[in-house]
Amino acid sequence: MLSLILGNNQPIDVNSRRTLAAAILVGVIGPEVFIVQPGFVQGLVEHVGFDDQGAGYAASAEMFGIAVTTILLTFFAHRVNWRVVIAACLLTMALANALCTVTDDLNVFVLLRVLAGLGAGALQPGA
Repeated sequence: MLSLILGNNQPIDVNSRRTLAAAILVGVIGPEVFIVQPGFVQGLVEHVGFDDQGAGYAASAEMFGIAVTTILLTFFAHRVNWRVVIAACLLTMALANALCTVTDDLNVFVLLRVLAGLGAGALQPGA
């Protein structure tokens, strides 16, 4: 499995179920941030205890991370292995999201949202 992620130069069957499932999942995971953002902000206010301004700041920090990665990949995508980028970004998103569940400090939370955004930026359909 690791050899598939790191790019072992073997041909990939783009019509296989595994490849199609991976393409669909990656196409859904990245943009889901935009879809759930209103509920996410409301949840930060109601359940985490952030004020409206702090919750909006956290959401905008994530959008900043997405924008940075998307713009960088516009210029550098042809120089990097796409498999490694997607694996690293998924890992970054998963780790940042997991760590967000154990903090209630706004500054730490915002930093983790930027990291999650940096991961999500590579998974956007236009990246």
